Amino acid sequence: MKANRLGTVDSRFQVGNIMLCFRNVNLIAILDKHSWKIVWAWGPGILDWPHMPSMLSNGNILVFDNGPNRGHSRILEINPVNLQFVWQYPPENDPSKSFISNDRGSCLRLPNGNTLIGISEKARTIEVTPQGDIVWEFLNPIIENGRRQTFYRMMRYPTKMFEKYF
Repeated sequence: MKANRLGTVDSRFQVGNIMLCFRNVNLIAILDKHSWKIVWAWGPGILDWPHMPSMLSNGNILVFDNGPNRGHSRILEINPVNLQFVWQYPPENDPSKSFISNDRGSCLRLPNGNTLIGISEKARTIEVTPQGDIVWEFLNPIIENGRRQTFYRMMRYPTKMFEKYF
């Protein structure tokens, strides 16, 4: 887990503890780095085949919630202390932005505050603002047997990593 403010006031979320995701039982858990005991767990009854949870610098957790049984996927940011949803995409009040990726997907909070979402089964990646507006979209151009080739995960790398090539 990355350093976060929450870890300084709640030892369950301290730097070095290990976050795990158990997709098939709809559970995210945090293990204490010394005892290897579960110190926090959440998800059953709320999550539906989650992927790629990450601890944000503000202490919240971001997770791709696949939703095959619910019929739509969503990205959730939750406060792990009070278990309240802080942010979600698509917004509950905007079903026009609904999407589904039954068993894969990724989400990454970017330095600019936007969220990069990999909708794996649709071979689509979007970047959305905190307000839920799509500012960038990518569709995998590789088509095999009449279908876009799926991918596992999308990540954004800083452009300065590639400056020597351009």
